[in-house]
Amino acid sequence: MLAIGALQIYEFARPQASLVAYEAGSVIAASELDYVLDDPSKGGGSSGITAGQLFASGSGDRCRRFAQGYLSGTACFRDGIWRLVEMRQADPPAPEQAPSRPD
Repeated sequence: MLAIGALQIYEFARPQASLVAYEAGSVIAASELDYVLDDPSKGGGSSGITAGQLFASGSGDRCRRFAQGYLSGTACFRDGIWRLVEMRQADPPAPEQAPSRPD
């Protein structure tokens, strides 16, 4: 029983793998993002990453748009690697203000 509790704590507390890595001056997809870009049907789940349909860039690269929460972007497959060509972070919704109390 102790082992199950320790495993649950580890799963909650362990650092999450980065979605991106840097290679020779480029930002590339890593970890779960790379996996979902290769096969969008594997998206969602605990990572929350989704990826769209393939489209061709102006230079002929195969590209996909992706999203995870407030993060979104576009990655293109070039030289055997998903390279990020755009990345955006939306502002999260503002916390609701508490109703003002009359004095």
